[in-house]
Amino acid sequence: MENTPRNGDGGIERLLSAVVLQMLSIETKVGEIHEMLASQQARKAWYTTTEVAEKMGVSVYTVRVRWCAGARIRAKKDFETGQWRISGEEFERLRRGGGLLPRGSESEVVGNED
Repeated sequence: MENTPRNGDGGIERLLSAVVLQMLSIETKVGEIHEMLASQQARKAWYTTTEVAEKMGVSVYTVRVRWCAGARIRAKKDFETGQWRISGEEFERLRRGGGLLPRGSESEVVGNED
């Protein structure tokens, strides 16, 4: 057992240092993966005004009246339900810090008009 590290020659300390470095590297990688997954949350095709308000930290009134009805974000109003819907793409734009659209933009009403 000539290759077995002995306490006196620092072999165990070197081995432990190497293990600690590997663990720190693994911890860093796991953190990076966690951040990546968090940023790729289950994205939806459409969000309600309530969902956008909760995720953006503003009131439902702000999203519904000021942003959607005021055409400050790209939103569609469902003709059948009367509810505003914000696309997943528009939500991501807002979440990443995209600003409000200039006043005077147009919103859409979608659905059957029968």
